[in-house]
Amino acid sequence: MWTPPRGRRALALLVAAALLVWAGSGAAAVPGTLVVEGFIKSSGGGAVADGSYDLTLGLFGAKTGGTALWSDAFAKTSVTGGRFTVVLGSAKKLPPSLVAKQSQLWLSVRVGVSPELPRRQVLSKVWTLVAAMAEDLVCTNCVSVSTMKIDGDIKATGKTIKAAKVVAGDVTATTLTAKTFIGDGSKVTGVQVKPVTCPKGQAVGAVASDGKLVCVDMNVALPPDAIDELSNGLIHNQFNDVVSSQSAPVNIADNNPIGVYDTIDVPDIGIAQKLTVSINISNSDLKTVQVQLYDAANNLYSLWDKSGAGKKLVKTFPDPDKTLTGDLSKWTGKNPKGKWRLRVIDSAFLNNKADGAINSWSVNVQTLSNQKIQVKGHTLVTGDVKVSGSVKPGNSNAACTPALLGKLRFNGKEPQWCDGNSWASMGRSHQSTFRWQVWSTYGNNGWYGGNNSAVFGGIAPSTWSDSNGMAYQVSSKSEILRTFFNRAGPAIGTLKNANVYSEEWNYDNTSQNSRQVGALFRVRNKTNSNINWKIYWYRSARGNWSERASIAINGQNVWNSGGSNYSPSSASSHNITVPKNRTSTVIFIAASCPDGGYMRSVHMAFYNNCLALPNGLEFVDDLDTKPDGWDK
Repeated sequence: MWTPPRGRRALALLVAAALLVWAGSGAAAVPGTLVVEGFIKSSGGGAVADGSYDLTLGLFGAKTGGTALWSDAFAKTSVTGGRFTVVLGSAKKLPPSLVAKQSQLWLSVRVGVSPELPRRQVLSKVWTLVAAMAEDLVCTNCVSVSTMKIDGDIKATGKTIKAAKVVAGDVTATTLTAKTFIGDGSKVTGVQVKPVTCPKGQAVGAVASDGKLVCVDMNVALPPDAIDELSNGLIHNQFNDVVSSQSAPVNIADNNPIGVYDTIDVPDIGIAQKLTVSINISNSDLKTVQVQLYDAANNLYSLWDKSGAGKKLVKTFPDPDKTLTGDLSKWTGKNPKGKWRLRVIDSAFLNNKADGAINSWSVNVQTLSNQKIQVKGHTLVTGDVKVSGSVKPGNSNAACTPALLGKLRFNGKEPQWCDGNSWASMGRSHQSTFRWQVWSTYGNNGWYGGNNSAVFGGIAPSTWSDSNGMAYQVSSKSEILRTFFNRAGPAIGTLKNANVYSEEWNYDNTSQNSRQVGALFRVRNKTNSNINWKIYWYRSARGNWSERASIAINGQNVWNSGGSNYSPSSASSHNITVPKNRTSTVIFIAASCPDGGYMRSVHMAFYNNCLALPNGLEFVDDLDTKPDGWDK
């Protein structure tokens, strides 16, 4: 690096001459350099001493001031006889576009650390040439424009057109290559997908982002409760089962620290999706009562612990009511099969007897059943129905009503169906309002049936004919009743009146030759009160020959004709008290009567709409299934 001699004043260095020449011979090979030749004089006017000098050259757009458009350092530049030559852009690139934008160009020179020498303007002719070349060749292999409008086609045979973004209405191309395609694909046509062979158990299920077909596993497990979705809601295996106490109400022992227990045996009804326990308990003072629950796993839950005043406790745990201890929600996903126990403790003294009761309680399970399904609507089968196990209808104890029409149940002995009024055996076409029979007692060869009472309702034919046989004497054994009253009357709900039987015949003036008619009704009282049933009927009888008409309920005499004679046109009305909360057996008997000469007749009929029962009463036809006795 050049340093001025000590003791001498700073040199007044001047560039005697500056010639800028744009190197290169053609626009296609412009390297972007300028050759500068200069002469450095000392302050005395002669050339500086020969040697190496550190020079800094720059280009400015003004004679003074401003920021250099470009500058570079040229260390140890050879100076001989004051002359030097440097090439601008040889080390630090000099873009032609940089200087092309200037209306004039000034050259700056600094020697060493000396101040900048006065700038010299680049010759105008040379500058004009440089500027003209720079304007035409702003960059190599590119076109830079702010806006370009083209009326014709752009053709780049064998070459490519590259841009960050191209917006066009339509694109027509022989081959279209893109890393990313964005769009909804709704109008893509002509797409060809290469076929793919999926392994066994798989199938094409998706298209990957690169366009390849994807095989997916077909062994997809359905959720256990999907049967309703698959069947359009016609088949269900989800149920709400309520298992209630069969022994409630259970009295609560007063002043007893042990308390009382009641047990519900929950059957195997499936996996619980939700489980709740409902209780209905009464006591003179709930502030002295504790209620505890033991589940099928013998876990203890506290439901009530002297928690408040009142006389009746009706709650459902754990929703909406919360248990005090224990978490019943943990039964979700488990089978609640087993014994559930409810314990109630009354720790205060009242009378040391019973203080209130467990009126009712139940375990309520919303289940995903593994034991049963429910089919809604009609089931149509074109082929055979083959059952490897038994077919068991439900065991409902509900009364048959029009709402249950067509329902099936199993009463422990046989399947039955509801015809809208009462439960009937599946083997019969309908349930009858009454069962009836007509019978003779004596023939030319003696008493019918060998005078065997077992086939005549428990009363021997001779008693019916000669010894005042009556309705209350009929046997209470169901098998004898079924054997005797084996004719079915009209269907329940189809009549209000009935002509049971009427006939006239010749007789040989023998009193034993009689004929009787009997009708048996089964009547249920659904209420908590006795109900009066008033009947109107025609009945025949001949009391002076010991052939009586009679009425009985549950083996008790209601009325009989005594020693009187009644013709077929004789009528009467009677009040029959039907006991509350039970099904009763009512039997009517009509006997033969004289009809003039050697003719006899028998008649039984009900009229005045008396077979339209009062509210609270209903006919049932359960003679084929009822137990022995005048059942309650």
